[in-house]
Amino acid sequence: MSMLTIAILLSLFLGAVHFWNEKIFFKKETIKAKTMSFVAGASVAYVFLYLLPDLYKGVAHINQWIFVFILLGFSLVHLLEKYFYQHIQGEELLFRFKEIHFFIFFLYYFVIGIVLINFLEFSTIKGLLLFVPILFYAAVSRVSFAEVHTHIREQKFFRILLALAALLGVLSAPIILESTFLYHILLAFIVGAFFYIVIMDLIPREAKGRPEYFLLGVSLYTLLIILTWII
Repeated sequence: MSMLTIAILLSLFLGAVHFWNEKIFFKKETIKAKTMSFVAGASVAYVFLYLLPDLYKGVAHINQWIFVFILLGFSLVHLLEKYFYQHIQGEELLFRFKEIHFFIFFLYYFVIGIVLINFLEFSTIKGLLLFVPILFYAAVSRVSFAEVHTHIREQKFFRILLALAALLGVLSAPIILESTFLYHILLAFIVGAFFYIVIMDLIPREAKGRPEYFLLGVSLYTLLIILTWII
């Protein structure tokens, strides 16, 4: 089975999980709390031990400017969340935010598809290390497609488009990956966005969460990443 076929199958599975996450995953709060803590731990280990070192290689291609795009990815997600919480009153404002939310989700999963196929072509393990935390975030995220405004959600075109965003990224990758410069910009942007998601959405706040499961996630993913260094 080719890496392209694997990437297509993984992207379709990711789209399905994100589309139906509130219906098929973790309905019990206790299970969701444990899973969120575990995924948060695994994601923290992945960001610091794998994504950031891998992205640092991009400095050779676009110098220190790569860190500007990390900042842009982080800041954009933060600003969109702030806009939502500060303008939640009023149906029209809420609807406009949901439109923006839809397109940001589409862009996020589109870029994930591009990065995924590139990682898989380099190493199957490298691709799976990226896919697992992204998959679990799609499964347990408090923000899902079910939360997008009904006027958008009820349109079949948008439903299909968002579910296929990662797949479209995979299929577009051969063209986009011809430019190393463009690829590292997209990777930096997604690292910044994912870093914000890990800090603000995945890591349980205050008394919430299960620290032992967070530690388990950190430990297991750290071990997996170290094994990729020495094997």
